[in-house]
Amino acid sequence: MNQFEYISVLLSIIVGLGIVHLLTGISRLIQRPRELRVYWVHLVWVAYQFLQLVFFWWWEFQFNEIPSWTFPLYFFLVLYATAHYLPSVVLFPYDLPSGFDFRSYYYERRKWFFGLWILTLCMDLVDTYAKGPDHVAALGVEYPIRLVAYISAFIVASFWSNPYFHAVFAVLATSYQFLWAIRLYLSMPGA
Repeated sequence: MNQFEYISVLLSIIVGLGIVHLLTGISRLIQRPRELRVYWVHLVWVAYQFLQLVFFWWWEFQFNEIPSWTFPLYFFLVLYATAHYLPSVVLFPYDLPSGFDFRSYYYERRKWFFGLWILTLCMDLVDTYAKGPDHVAALGVEYPIRLVAYISAFIVASFWSNPYFHAVFAVLATSYQFLWAIRLYLSMPGA
């Protein structure tokens, strides 16, 4: 087992915990449809979070090219994986009493959810540059524009509780992120 394979095991566990948490939350919605008040915007962000965890795990495979690992890089990746995991916990609390209202919960916790995504995107910038200039160049001009747009929109979403904004933003962000990742994977060698 090389260093990357060894390190990727821990990253996989953290990502796996996030996916399990989301799937457990969804399964509780399925098991208790009359007891829990679902909010479709919340579910769109659940889909976004699921996609992000899956994409993160795949994106980090590009670190397999690094011949020699350092503890700071390893520790950064563990923190970065953790930053991807935490929004899953925000989306689905452990305790869901009968009558739990996901709409109210979503708006009450939006600052945490979007704040964690702002942190994650800042870490993504470090991660991107750590993969080297060829990787940065392969992402093109869309990458910095995307990053600034997401961070700006996440800041707005953190402070503005307008349901129409949140509905449109959730759908657009999830759709764009999915399409961007697919385009990226199809165009980048080794991605």
